[in-house]
Amino acid sequence: MKPRVSVIITTYNRPGTLRRAIQSVLNQDFKNFELILVDDGSAPETKEVLKSFSDPRIIYIRNPENLGGTKSLNIGLKQAIGKYICPLDDDDEWIDSQKISKEFNFLESHPDYVAVGTNSEVRLLGETGNLIKLVKTSVPLSDKEIRRRLVFTNLIAHVSSMYTREKALSVGGYDEGLERGKDWDLFLKLGKSGKFLSCERFPECSGARTIEGRELAGPKETGEDCPKCSKGKLVAR
Repeated sequence: MKPRVSVIITTYNRPGTLRRAIQSVLNQDFKNFELILVDDGSAPETKEVLKSFSDPRIIYIRNPENLGGTKSLNIGLKQAIGKYICPLDDDDEWIDSQKISKEFNFLESHPDYVAVGTNSEVRLLGETGNLIKLVKTSVPLSDKEIRRRLVFTNLIAHVSSMYTREKALSVGGYDEGLERGKDWDLFLKLGKSGKFLSCERFPECSGARTIEGRELAGPKETGEDCPKCSKGKLVAR
């Protein structure tokens, strides 16, 4: 059966967090997906993580050299065959096991929408994982309000998003001239062909970003840094 959703994880030398990211995808109640993992020239430990999973839905692609996160995302996007794309960084994990199914069902029943996403939280954690500080963001719900403000700031958390593959390819995918803001740029381009939604209507649709261990992220980062902390979790809601 052809997968309806393609999950894309790009990774570079983060085997510890990668394992959690993969497991959070496999825990989804929506089963008709493929998981494309683009290895951006990691050390052998990354391949060892993959060997611990025997799920046939996992597709492994290894870049011949470290190309950076943006090129790796485009490699995954061109490989994908699902109708919808869910990007996930190697230091992210989805908390809600219904994340894919909720966004998939919305997009299927609202064909005039091109992308959905959620609000986010920044969780500052201590050495033992204790919560030190919690900062929540509130993203506008309506397409009109998102569109009005999207030209000033990115209102859709990349880790939380699901978007239409064909529309993304038609606008050229991710701009490979950008390592930062590549997701924002993509959403701006997608806005020319469809509507957006911030999924406050299902707030438990969430994902967590683990910030610790960023020193492993090599010469070309595959993820985005949290500007206010070196340890914590960024949670998309």
